[in-house]
Amino acid sequence: MSTAPSARALATEELPLTAGLEPVVAAWTRLPEVQELAVRLGSTAAAAARVSDAVLAPALAALHALRAGQERAGLAVLVEDDEAARDLADLLADYRPEVDVGFLP
Repeated sequence: MSTAPSARALATEELPLTAGLEPVVAAWTRLPEVQELAVRLGSTAAAAARVSDAVLAPALAALHALRAGQERAGLAVLVEDDEAARDLADLLADYRPEVDVGFLP
C-alpha cells in the first residue's frame, strides 16, 4: 500500500517555496494533472508524461515540490544527450534552488 498523499491532499497543502521562481512552481503544483502525476509517481502504477521542452523544467520542479518528503521523492528524467541534461539541470536549479540538482552524462 502506497503512503503517497492523494491529489486532493496535495491541492490543499501549503508548500514551502523559496525566493525566485516560486510563483511559477506554485502555479504548476495546483494543476490537477500535475498533482495526479505526482501521486502516480509514488505508487506502483506506471507513470509517464509528455510535455514540450519549454515547460519541462517548471513541470519537473512542481512534481519535485509535490513529492518532497515522500519515501521516493527523487525524479529521474531521460533526455536526448549530455548537453540537454546539463541545460535541464541548470534550469531546474533555478526553479528549486533549495534542493540538489544534478545530471549523469
